[in-house]
Amino acid sequence: MSGDRRQPAVPVACTLAPGEVPERMHRWRRALARSVTGAERPDPSRLRLRLHEDPADVAALVLLARQEKDCCAFFEFSFVVEHDATVLVVDVPGTATEILDGFAGLVGPARCTDTKGATISWGR
Repeated sequence: MSGDRRQPAVPVACTLAPGEVPERMHRWRRALARSVTGAERPDPSRLRLRLHEDPADVAALVLLARQEKDCCAFFEFSFVVEHDATVLVVDVPGTATEILDGFAGLVGPARCTDTKGATISWGR
């Protein structure tokens, strides 16, 4: 799903209690730092994260993605198995691209390329 192609079926909203947000962000940041070997932003509403092949790290990301769907149902997470990698694909509706920008920032120093191969990096 690309957010530019369809309207959100659910509101772009988070039901996580404000006091729980820092811990969730910390868990994402830690899991992504351990797992991500590269990132690609093919369009503003999609982020592709290339992962290490460690099954425990992938399992931790699956658990986090499920928990994120509980509070932020507008996120779409999928895991794609390619011939040389496992990729976590994160999609949001077109109205939530700034939220995806923030999520991409959790990846940390990982570099990202757009569809033309130009390097994109996000500050923290």
